[in-house]
Amino acid sequence: MNQGLLKIYVVILNWNDFEDTDKCITSLLAINDQRIQIVLVDNHSTDDSASLLKEKFNQIPILISDMNNGYAGGMNIGIRYALDNNADYIILSNNDIEYPSNFLEPMLELIQSDQSIGIVSPKVLYSLDREKIYCAGADFNPFRGAGVATFQGKNFSECGNEVREISMAEGSCFLAKKEVFEKSGLFSEEFFMYFEDLEFSDRVRKYFKICYAPESIIYHKGGAGSSWKNHSSLYYYYYTRNRYLYFKKFSFAIKIYILFYSLLVSLVKGFTISMEVLSKKSDGKNKERIKSLVRGNIDGIRRFFS
Repeated sequence: MNQGLLKIYVVILNWNDFEDTDKCITSLLAINDQRIQIVLVDNHSTDDSASLLKEKFNQIPILISDMNNGYAGGMNIGIRYALDNNADYIILSNNDIEYPSNFLEPMLELIQSDQSIGIVSPKVLYSLDREKIYCAGADFNPFRGAGVATFQGKNFSECGNEVREISMAEGSCFLAKKEVFEKSGLFSEEFFMYFEDLEFSDRVRKYFKICYAPESIIYHKGGAGSSWKNHSSLYYYYYTRNRYLYFKKFSFAIKIYILFYSLLVSLVKGFTISMEVLSKKSDGKNKERIKSLVRGNIDGIRRFFS
């Protein structure tokens, strides 16, 4: 394939966040690579971010959703647009990613080196602490009942420096061949946000390898928060609920393990939040976090055994 003719669509999802989305798009435009085509999906923002972005970036397509479809549904809108416009590759990107000028080539070289590779993930560092890893590839960990980002919190120069096959394409950013979506389908919108990337990766691995390219480095702010103490209430609800959804089709024995594991983790998280309140370090949102944690378990367990 003539690399100069490639169409590489970057799908970015915005929801009430002009500042981060602005930085993300600006970093991509600064690369000035004719192969890169940006498409922005606004996930039914309730502020003025969509109109501000349309005004500033009138040279890129901005798709306005008439409802909030979550990460899964919002990304699906952008993926369909890219496929309809003859994309060769699609990069899915959180809106709080910043892209250096040399991020693309290592992923492209790896994905083009082997026809069996369908997805490549970059090395993701924290944008607020660029010495630390957010994700150096990810893998499904059945004992922790989730996909786990590798080397999270470790020094970027000391860890995650080898190309390797991984079992999960972590959703903050990855590069995929168009054939991945044509054969594996799109994200399952039942998940809304969290665990959709793990379920999607399971389907992808039936047809393609997923690999990690350490020389491709990007920077991620991390919208859910950097620790249990400051995760959003949306995280607490959907991450808790969706663990049950993901494991719903597993064996009864595994489901029992996941039930007790999820309840134990929820107790630990709830205790951690409560300690913040007692120590008067609370940011005022902890009651909502605890409510979201409880609702996530109730709604998840209802679906788990239905």
